Amino acid sequence: MAVACATAFFCHETLASKSNELIEKTEIWEAAKAKRTQALNVLKDNASGTQDHNIYLVEKIKTDQAFEDLEAVIEKERFLQFKNLQQFLGEFGWASGLFLYSLFNLIITLIRKTKTYYGELGLHTTLLYISFFYLRWAFLKEDYSNWQYILTNLVCITTLIIATYYFVERKLQDVENLLYNIRLLTRHIVKSKPENNPTPYVKSYINLFKKLRS
Repeated sequence: MAVACATAFFCHETLASKSNELIEKTEIWEAAKAKRTQALNVLKDNASGTQDHNIYLVEKIKTDQAFEDLEAVIEKERFLQFKNLQQFLGEFGWASGLFLYSLFNLIITLIRKTKTYYGELGLHTTLLYISFFYLRWAFLKEDYSNWQYILTNLVCITTLIIATYYFVERKLQDVENLLYNIRLLTRHIVKSKPENNPTPYVKSYINLFKKLRS
C-alpha cells in the first residue's frame, strides 16, 4: 500500500508521452503534408498573376495577420510554463493544499506530548516533500528529468515503508496494552470484594488505574 501510494504521484513519468503507433502515424502525416505543400506551391506558381491567385494573396495576408494576433494573445495569457493562470492554479492548487495540510499535521505531531509518532512523522514528512516537489515544479521553466522523478519516487517509497512499519508496531503495542489492561482489571474484579468501609475498595481501584498502560 505504501509503495502504491508513493508511486501514484510519479507513475505518469514512467510512461512514454507518445505511443510508437502515434509516432509512426505522425511521421506518415508529416511526409504527406510536405508533399501536399510542394504540390500546392507548384499550383500557386502556375496560377501567379491570375485573379484567383490575387484573391488568395489578399486572404492569406488577412489570415497571417489574424494568426499573429492570436499568437500575441496566447503569449500574453501565458503564466510561467503554463498556457494561462487557470492551468497554473489547477496544478499549484492541489500541491499547495497538500503542503499546508502536511505542514500543519507535522507541526501538531512534533508538539504533541506523546512521542510515539515516528509513523506519523514519516507520513507527513513524505507528503510535505511531495507537495514541495510539485510546488517547485510549478515555477520551473522546464520539467524535471526522468532520473529526478525516479529518485524522488524511491525516497518516498522508502520513507513510507519505514512509516508503515512504525504504524504497525504502534498498533500491535496498543492491542497488547489493551489486553494487558483487560487481564489486570478482570483479575482485580474477581479477587476484590466490597467491604462495609468502601474507602479501601476505592483506593485499590485508584492504585489499579495507575498501573494501566495507555
